[in-house]
Amino acid sequence: MFRCGRHSCKDYKEYKDILAHTLENYSLRSFTTFKIGGKARYFNVCESIEALCESLGWCTREGVPWFVLGNGSNILVSDKGFPGLVVKLGKMFKQIKFHEDTVEVGAGVLLPVLSRYFLEHQWGGFEFMCDIPGTIGGAVRMNAGTKEGEIKDQFVLALMLTPNGEIISIDKGGMEFCYRKSSPEHKKNIVLGAQFSFSHFSERHAIREKIKQIVVARRQKQPANRRNCGSVFKSPSGSQSAGWYIDKAGLKGARVGDAMVAFEHANWIVNVGNAKAEDVKGLIEKIQHEVFKQYRLKLEREVIYAPDDLW
Repeated sequence: MFRCGRHSCKDYKEYKDILAHTLENYSLRSFTTFKIGGKARYFNVCESIEALCESLGWCTREGVPWFVLGNGSNILVSDKGFPGLVVKLGKMFKQIKFHEDTVEVGAGVLLPVLSRYFLEHQWGGFEFMCDIPGTIGGAVRMNAGTKEGEIKDQFVLALMLTPNGEIISIDKGGMEFCYRKSSPEHKKNIVLGAQFSFSHFSERHAIREKIKQIVVARRQKQPANRRNCGSVFKSPSGSQSAGWYIDKAGLKGARVGDAMVAFEHANWIVNVGNAKAEDVKGLIEKIQHEVFKQYRLKLEREVIYAPDDLW
């Protein structure tokens, strides 16, 4: 799909001359599952490696911060927006190529889409992806998963574009996967795609039934309001989940502005109206304060703040 080696990120012209479709002061609200967030100073959909290189080259020269936005399902964009370039990956990065015992997946492929491909090819072990609303790029970055499985389980390698234009291959050891994160060493690299190994063969009806069970179980405990970011906090070590502590602290239904702790699952915050990023942050701080006061436990955020956690 992509080859390791160096691409020219330095041979650029003026950014707008090369990427004529770059938009300025573009709202990011519709690109996040929270439906919250301000505007990006610059916004572009990159359809090729060359376009990514040109973007990075321009950002490097001008000192402009940047980040690649996947499906926007685990991110809270500031009300003030992002003071640099936000990139979305185009169709070239949404390819899936099956081989005899591996599959190459572009960073822009949605996990539920990939799950359907595994179903058609009768590859078992990937059913956990069926209801995670993220892309492979973001999933690799944070080792996305559920109790049924994680990205690292069948992960072979990731291809990444470095800021200086080199495509590098990082294997599982180099990713240093752990619970909901990977090595910070690769924070400034762009995930282009990943390769996964064959787990085991399963009949389609068996995979379909397992997917159905997963979806039904999640629907029973997840909020009907889909304007959320999924799990807000990482589960602490021990037998109890973050949601359990939040629930026992009496915080279901707690609100700051139009941000509310979901009644169906206490580790989810939903946008019940026109919530602002500051509302969500305020509610997160309130939850952390109450849980710590009652249980002496500091909950760690899973949701990413943009730009605070990125630059």
